[in-house]
Amino acid sequence: MRANKIDLIALQETHTKDDDDLKRRGNIPGYSLVAALHSQTHGVATYAQTNICDINVLLAATVNAVQVIVIELCGVKVLNVYKPPNVAWADPPMPRFQHPTIYVVIPTYGGMELVMVMESL
Repeated sequence: MRANKIDLIALQETHTKDDDDLKRRGNIPGYSLVAALHSQTHGVATYAQTNICDINVLLAATVNAVQVIVIELCGVKVLNVYKPPNVAWADPPMPRFQHPTIYVVIPTYGGMELVMVMESL
């Protein structure tokens, strides 16, 4: 991944109970865990290259059953978002941030609905 110049990795469906459980499942060489939200049935984690030092966690929370990790990297906000398929989007669907902001949402089951919501942000 480093050869492809990937700075951040946003994982979803981690199915872990805590950071120790996540680390026991393995590590990603050259990357450090920035933040994680744990769930036995869902879960998200965001990793960054270990040489990146200008990174801040702005939010790591479950909001209306939607897991959201927001980090700021060199002035750009990146959101790792997981919405379970049986949960309806809130209104607004998630926190709004000033640009530049990147929303990382991986469609599952209700994918078309998810893509349409993201396009309206």
